[in-house]
Amino acid sequence: MSVASLIAFASSAFLDIAIFAKLRARMHKRALWFRNNASNFVSQFVDSAVFLTAAFFALNVGFGENISFIVGLLIPYWLLRCGLSLLTTPIVYAGVRFLRTDKSR
Repeated sequence: MSVASLIAFASSAFLDIAIFAKLRARMHKRALWFRNNASNFVSQFVDSAVFLTAAFFALNVGFGENISFIVGLLIPYWLLRCGLSLLTTPIVYAGVRFLRTDKSR
């Protein structure tokens, strides 16, 4: 499970950064809320899919049964993570505002 978690985290973190950077370049720094959530939604799906597959794929069970089980876990878990991403959007804006303030005062 630890290896599955590390693989999922690393792959999704790099994907999140790549998607965010491409969106930032294309959107010229506009719509931070969209860039943040779009990159998070995709990377959270990859993270969840990779982790759940690596951690819970049973070799003694048929492929269809494995996929059915993993998708049954994946969809609600991913939707929960997307919801949490939406809830953290104001925190992202607060962080950007904090980083942009003049620290010399």
